[in-house]
Amino acid sequence: MATHSAATRSAAEDAEGGPAARPAETAETAGDSAAGADRVAEPWEELHAPLLVDEPHLKVWLEVVKPGETHPAHTHRHPWVTVVISGGSGESWTSDGELIMAGTLPTGHVQYNGPEILPRRHYVKNTGETEVRMIAVEMRDPASPGEQNREDGHAHH
Repeated sequence: MATHSAATRSAAEDAEGGPAARPAETAETAGDSAAGADRVAEPWEELHAPLLVDEPHLKVWLEVVKPGETHPAHTHRHPWVTVVISGGSGESWTSDGELIMAGTLPTGHVQYNGPEILPRRHYVKNTGETEVRMIAVEMRDPASPGEQNREDGHAHH
């Protein structure tokens, strides 16, 4: 749902559920997970979203946002593509309260989010009356430092 454009917030946006409605940080989103304080939570873990593809070079998960729902803040550390499979209306906010995007998410919309915006910590709010369903496709370089840190050569997740 993220785009490269940013807008400043207004009092009207705050009243309509902008930054004042942002989700609270949790131990998991702060990096203190069951795997240890040094392990950083992955976006699908922070979202409690099902991981559909789990390969060293590719992670794919489904994000479902019900009408009026605000999802937890999560951090993208790798380039990703968002594919809207069931559209609606929504907003994306940085964890600092900066509006990234607001508007219609048409079914079939595809958004590439490249390395120039990383890391991107944000949260998503469904402002419409229909469920929004998105597939996130995260692309990783298995040869990058930190990606191959298990003996079997698979990325640690």
